[in-house]
Amino acid sequence: MNEQLNGWARSNAFGAVVVLVIRAVAVALGLALMAIAVPVGLLTPILPIGAMIGFLGLVLVAAASKTLHGWITQMLKRFPWLWKRVKWAFGEKDKAADPAE
Repeated sequence: MNEQLNGWARSNAFGAVVVLVIRAVAVALGLALMAIAVPVGLLTPILPIGAMIGFLGLVLVAAASKTLHGWITQMLKRFPWLWKRVKWAFGEKDKAADPAE
């Protein structure tokens, strides 16, 4: 989301306001999904519905904010067993699989 909208935001002031509103709504929605995930997770302990809702909110927040994207990916990288399973959702690629790097 960060890369697609930046060009439009730089072209005029109206575009910058629209991008700001879109990002604010995306962050608010992501935080709301993460807050809703806790009670849903407690109500449905057998099915991981709360975990899926929380992960969707986490990805939405990370996509809307560059700063939060960095914080979230740094925190997830501290847990390698979890990071290798979710790095695809955050736009990270394997260094071995990417010949350009």
